[in-house]
Amino acid sequence: MKRLLTVAVVAGSMFAVAALASAAEPTQADFDACNRVAQAGGSSPSASPQVGGATGPSITTPGGTPDSTGGVQPGGARGKTGPMITGSGREPGSTGGVGGGTGAVAKDSTDGGGPRRGPRLTKPYVTSGYVLVVPPTSPPIERLEDVKGKIAVEHTSWPHYVLERRNLPLSSHGSPFDVLDAVAQGQSAAGLVSDAYTGWYLKLHPGAVKISETYVPERDFRWNVAVGLRNADTPLVDAVNHALDALIADQTIPKIFARYGISYRPPAAP
Repeated sequence: MKRLLTVAVVAGSMFAVAALASAAEPTQADFDACNRVAQAGGSSPSASPQVGGATGPSITTPGGTPDSTGGVQPGGARGKTGPMITGSGREPGSTGGVGGGTGAVAKDSTDGGGPRRGPRLTKPYVTSGYVLVVPPTSPPIERLEDVKGKIAVEHTSWPHYVLERRNLPLSSHGSPFDVLDAVAQGQSAAGLVSDAYTGWYLKLHPGAVKISETYVPERDFRWNVAVGLRNADTPLVDAVNHALDALIADQTIPKIFARYGISYRPPAAP
């Protein structure tokens, strides 16, 4: 049964990267947009070289040949609909157009005239959000108003906005790790950071800070996490839901979280 669920998830991933090419003649703006997507993808972890020789997104011209100048150039090859970005290890398609893969753009489609299929979400499988981190010797804190001093937040983050609206003293920082460092070094009395960043930080720096377990995050600071499926129908969503249930029941997902220092929390009730 588990093997069948795994096959379903793999099949879902294959459906998720399916795409349709536009039949319209590409304009210079189309080429420029594709270049921007490719350049952005080239700097992301998913586009970095992988084991086995796969490299990141590659670009082909409308004529179907690699562009040696590092960008997509206008062309007029007959039968081609436009530039194509392919993901790591994927072969360019035969029609040009924007195809599925890393950084690719896909359209919703229908199954031969059947019901429309589009982006779908599975049921939530974990809850995530911001936690209140404090120095190791800090007394219990139940409310943000109880913090004696400034609360460190990432600049322009959601907690930054919320604390400013509530006129609570704060200090803003460039990244979540800067927030954690500020608390660990005594520059701030507390900090609001996502549980994922906090877990990894504590794995690297055990005992540098602690999570205030007595603080119950406001509703605005918590959310459930689901899997996004592109071009999915109901049977596919159901199959992935069953796979998630199995991976949680046998502790696979909680163990993955634990390897990064993150505590697994079941989805919160709506």
